[in-house]
Amino acid sequence: MKSASMAAAVAAFDRCNIDRLSEKIPDKTMHPVIVVGGGLGGLTCAAYLAKEGFPVTLFEQHHLPGGYATSFARGVYDFDVSLHATSLKDNASYQMFENLGLLEKVEIIPLKKAHRILKPGMDLTLPDGDPDELIKLVSSHYPKEKKGIEGFVRKVVDVEQEAYALFKKKDFWKILFPLQYGNMWSLRNKTLSQLLDDYVPKQGSREVLSHLWGYYGLPPAQLSSFYYAVATGGYWRNGSHYIKPNAQHLSNALKEIIQENGGKVILSMKVDSIDTRNGKITGVTTADGKRYKAPLVVSNASIPVTVNSLLKTNLRIDSYVKKIAAYRPSISSFQVWLGLKENLRGRVPGCSVSISTGINDQESFRHSLHANSEKVNFGVTIYDNYFKGYSPPGRSTLSLIFTSGYQPWKSLEKDYFANRKKEYNNVKKNITETLIKRTEKHLIPGLSSMIEESESASPLTNISFTGNPDGAIYGFEQSMNNSFINRIKNSTPVQGLYFASAWGSPGGGYTGVMRAGEDAFRLILQEL
Repeated sequence: MKSASMAAAVAAFDRCNIDRLSEKIPDKTMHPVIVVGGGLGGLTCAAYLAKEGFPVTLFEQHHLPGGYATSFARGVYDFDVSLHATSLKDNASYQMFENLGLLEKVEIIPLKKAHRILKPGMDLTLPDGDPDELIKLVSSHYPKEKKGIEGFVRKVVDVEQEAYALFKKKDFWKILFPLQYGNMWSLRNKTLSQLLDDYVPKQGSREVLSHLWGYYGLPPAQLSSFYYAVATGGYWRNGSHYIKPNAQHLSNALKEIIQENGGKVILSMKVDSIDTRNGKITGVTTADGKRYKAPLVVSNASIPVTVNSLLKTNLRIDSYVKKIAAYRPSISSFQVWLGLKENLRGRVPGCSVSISTGINDQESFRHSLHANSEKVNFGVTIYDNYFKGYSPPGRSTLSLIFTSGYQPWKSLEKDYFANRKKEYNNVKKNITETLIKRTEKHLIPGLSSMIEESESASPLTNISFTGNPDGAIYGFEQSMNNSFINRIKNSTPVQGLYFASAWGSPGGGYTGVMRAGEDAFRLILQEL
C-alpha cells in the first residue's frame, strides 16, 4: 500500500496509456467539466481536457489567468508576481510542456549562475546544472567535509533522476519498489535535516547545501527531504530556467490552448458554490446566480475553502473534513517590487541572491513567522540579469522577498478587508523601507536614489487575490505528515470532484501545481 501511495506521489503521465483511456470514452461531449479557479493547476487541467475534446469551462475570479503566475504593470515596468526560477529540461515537467504544446508558445530561458548566497564572511555564487562543479565549489570552502558534500549532492541528484526514471518507465512491481527505487524509498520518513545528518556536521556546509529550503516554505528540521531532493535535484542536474518575458506569458499560453481547443475561460467571475445531488457533483453556481451543470468539477481553489465553503453536499464526509483540518497552510510572503532608473545588468552578480544574517535556519524561520524584517533572511531577484531587455532601456526591475507568517497580520485583517488600511499601510511601508535599506547596505549601494516605481504585497494581499487561507503561497505545507507517501490526493470522497492546486499532490511550485492539474486530468479519464 505504501509503495502504491509512493507511486501516486510521483505518478507517471503515460501518453500512450492516456490515449488508450481516452479512446474508451467514445463521446466526450457527454462529459462536461467545470474548473473552479484559473491558477496554473486549473489552467493545466483544463488545457489537457480541451485538447482531448471534453467540453470544459474554467471560471476565474480575477481579470487575469494564472493565480500567482501573473504579472502587473506600474509605470513602464512589468512586475512578475512570483516566478524566480524553475527547472525545465530533461525532466517530467519539460515533457508536460511538450504534451500541451506549450513549447510552441513560450520561450524557456536558461539562467547562468542563478543562485548567490550572501552572508557574513561568505559571497558564493553556485553553478547551475553541474553537480560536479557544485561539489568542487562547496568543498573548496569546506575541505574537511568534501566526502559528505559529495555524498549529499549525489543523493539529491539520484533521487531526482529516479523520479524521472519512474516517469519514463511507466510501470513497476509494487513489491519491488524499495529495491528498484531505493533512493526515493530511503527518504520516505526523513526530514531534510535528518538527511543532512547522514552526510555533513551541524555546522559548516549545511547552510549552503540546504539554502533553497526557503523556496519550499519550511526549515530543514520540518521539511520533507524527498520534496527538497526532487525539486532541488532538478536545479542541480538541469539548471534553473525562466519563462520569457514573464510568468503571465505562461498563463496566457495555457488560456489560449484551452480556447483553441474549444474550451471556455470566463474571467472576473467567482464561483459561489459547487453543487451536488445524492452525493454526486451536479455543477456550480456563480456569483451572478447562474447555474452551470456538469458531472465533473475540478477545484483549483484551496482545499479548505473548497470543502468547507464552496462544496454544498449532504454526504457525510466528516472524517475527510477532520483529516484536512489537521494539515496546516504553508507560510505566506511579503514582497517588494522596484523599478529602477538605472541599468544594473552585469553590475551586480547573480539572478536570485539570498541575503542571510548568518543565524541558523530555525531562528531565521522564527523571524519569518513574526515578519521581523530587520532580522529575517530574504531574497533579491535581479531580473535584468535573466536576459537583456527585461526592463526598458537604462532601467532595471527588482524584487525583494521574504516568507512571512500570517499571525502578525491577523490583527489587521478586519480593517484591511473593510478598506480601512491606514495602520496596515504604515506597517507595510516600514517593512518595505527596511528591506530596501538592508539591500542597499549589503548588495546595491545607492539603491534608494534609483527607485522610480515601488509596490509591495503582504499575506493580506495574497488572500485578496487568491482566497488562500493565511495567504499561503505553497498550499498545505510539506510537513512529514503531508508529503510524499502521505500527501493528500487529488481525488475526493465526492464523486466527480477533484483538486488541481498546490494544496493537493505533489504540492507547491510552478511545476508542482501543473503536475497536480495533469494528475486531476488523468484521474478523470480513469473514472470515466
